[in-house]
Amino acid sequence: MKILFLVPDGVGIRNYLYSNILKDLTDKGHEIVVWHALSESALGEVESLHDIRLDSEPLPPYKESMSEKFLRESISYARLRHNTHIVKNQTLMTNWAPSIRNFRLKLFYKAVEITGSAFNSDKAILKMEGMYDNRVKKSAYLQPFSDFLKRHNPDVVFNTHQRSIIAVPAVLTAQMSGIKTITAIYSWDNLPKARLATRTDGYCVWSEYMKNEMQMYYPEIEEASIVVTGTPQFDFYHDKSLYWDKELFCQKYDLDPKRKIICFSGDDTRTSPYDPEYLADLAEAVEQMEKSKRPQILFRRCPADFSNRYDEVLKRYKDVIKVSDPLWNRDEGENWNLFYPSFEDVALLVNIAFHCDTVYNVGSTMAHDFAMFDKPACYIKYDQTDSEAWSVETIYRFQHFKSMEGLDAVVWINSKEEMAEKVLRVLEHPDEVAVDRKKWLNIITESQQNVSKRIAAFLTEG
Repeated sequence: MKILFLVPDGVGIRNYLYSNILKDLTDKGHEIVVWHALSESALGEVESLHDIRLDSEPLPPYKESMSEKFLRESISYARLRHNTHIVKNQTLMTNWAPSIRNFRLKLFYKAVEITGSAFNSDKAILKMEGMYDNRVKKSAYLQPFSDFLKRHNPDVVFNTHQRSIIAVPAVLTAQMSGIKTITAIYSWDNLPKARLATRTDGYCVWSEYMKNEMQMYYPEIEEASIVVTGTPQFDFYHDKSLYWDKELFCQKYDLDPKRKIICFSGDDTRTSPYDPEYLADLAEAVEQMEKSKRPQILFRRCPADFSNRYDEVLKRYKDVIKVSDPLWNRDEGENWNLFYPSFEDVALLVNIAFHCDTVYNVGSTMAHDFAMFDKPACYIKYDQTDSEAWSVETIYRFQHFKSMEGLDAVVWINSKEEMAEKVLRVLEHPDEVAVDRKKWLNIITESQQNVSKRIAAFLTEG
């Protein structure tokens, strides 16, 4: 078979090009084509890692018309409102945050909201989605997409990121050509956010929990087309060839291998605007601990956060906080779609979870990375200010955290005052805290090994 990997942005590299999916397919004689929006250096890293030569070609340019944008945004707003009604969770509407820079855009999005509000049922939303698809199919930009598919004539198109706009014309053109299409749901929190940009013949999901979510939000999608494969990002944690020696890891980041290590993993500026203050609170608590029990802090910022907001804290607590910056590449300018993790960063993340004793943050998915090694996570659950614009309580009302209801899955840090005591307990008695962390991990992604093989099998089945 000939399988076309549609990679519309850099974040898909880790899960679908660095993992063993390509190797599993080529070892069985399948032909791979990569249709992408990546830099040459990114493709070069994939080729070097797998010792292969990729048959690849950039995606054609696609300029969304104003009418297409209007329909797409109206659909997104309508689905967010509809999903909010389904699950009775108003926090879903926090995902509606269009960038409004001028009066014209303000009018545009006001019209979007009025239109989206009028389409308030499954049937009405599907009608609007049909209008959107038909509008894209008539776009003058589609011809190069069609020409590419005619030249390569793949048996399957695999879209590695379900919310990408540039993937829409590619997938629709493939469907018009009678080519089978499959998409992967990229993240554990994506489905409630109305970010399914394209409909395909098949869907790779992380778990039965996510499959049930998809059926709830998209009842028109046939159950048989939704396949639980897991997500390849957790395959790396089982690859012992990636593990570094503890002494080497500590030497790299100026850490003492004899002392406990807390990883503070940052969120993006929108999700957690007070991360620097939380990091300072943790550092202050560590400084106040008895010296013989005092842990170290290894700080890893969010790859999407290029701000200088941590500088003052890192300078003030330079003896307590060590830094391990994400090893992501920005060699094509400032376009986020072209940022991508190096494979060294994949190994780094594995070793942070392997060698650190706990992870500390505001509601990050890193809790699952650490649970892979059966290590507890600490979630911050107190506010820095009385601001009505942001509260940590809103974060934990997000729909994807419903998956942990009834479980003792993380250690909650409810105040600055209790921080030192709770953190020490986590470090000294990890088996007594967050005892359901593996249960929560298994709900989020019950398949954590050989995911690449399962996806490869799904792509090549009849």
